[in-house]
Amino acid sequence: NFRCDAEIQQLGLLGTSVLAASGDSGAVGTSHCTGNRYALNPGYPTTSPYVTSVGATMLVGQPTPYEGPASVCTEREFTCAAEGLEDPADENFGGYATGGGFSVYEARPPYQDTVVTQYLDDQSIPKPPSSYYNSSNRGFPDVASNGYNLIMRQNGKWVIVGGTSASTPIWGGIFAIMNDHLALNGKPPIGFANPLLYQMFADGQGTFLNIGDLTTNNDDGCGSTLGYTSNPNGWDPVCGLGTPNVANILSYLDKMMPTLPDAF
Repeated sequence: NFRCDAEIQQLGLLGTSVLAASGDSGAVGTSHCTGNRYALNPGYPTTSPYVTSVGATMLVGQPTPYEGPASVCTEREFTCAAEGLEDPADENFGGYATGGGFSVYEARPPYQDTVVTQYLDDQSIPKPPSSYYNSSNRGFPDVASNGYNLIMRQNGKWVIVGGTSASTPIWGGIFAIMNDHLALNGKPPIGFANPLLYQMFADGQGTFLNIGDLTTNNDDGCGSTLGYTSNPNGWDPVCGLGTPNVANILSYLDKMMPTLPDAF
């Protein structure tokens, strides 16, 4: 892991952002309900402090139908959503549970210390038994995006897909939009993005939408005690900082422009 971490850090210095899906096995991760070193045993590389770990959400209830001109949304087998209530992707409703928790090996990075400490200290949020995970280590995911009932073109047909491997490329696209915006203003790409993401959240500019409440978690069917509960007021090991508001993110970058170095 640590050799790979070193390579990922070098990519960040070169201006490349590395993202990783948080996993589709809920809090249990690679333990498959039986436990390993800890009862909650997340995988790698999503637990690396040098990648942006992405969780998944899903629309619940009765989303507002999309009535625009997109052809895929007018085909008989699809009803696209314009907006709706988002919750963490959950085993009981979405067929998989978004991954999240704490690394077994990687120490907590300074950029997330404030929000993780707030989550751990909040006694109103139920948590798994303390012996099941190492709360002093790196928490994940960092962010989230919709990862359920997404439409994708495959072999000439539209198909429905889902998973954190579907939500992660959405954030890859957002990073591309951010980098284009920076490049148009003569600034370098974001590279390693996590310190910027957590600073955005701390500055309270509406760059993230909080996901979930005390009724939502990433239980994967191994029992509710093996799922982390969402934090209604901040970061949690279910959907991280939340889902993006891209317009507000670009506005935030605009405010930062005078402080950023020029591109090489």
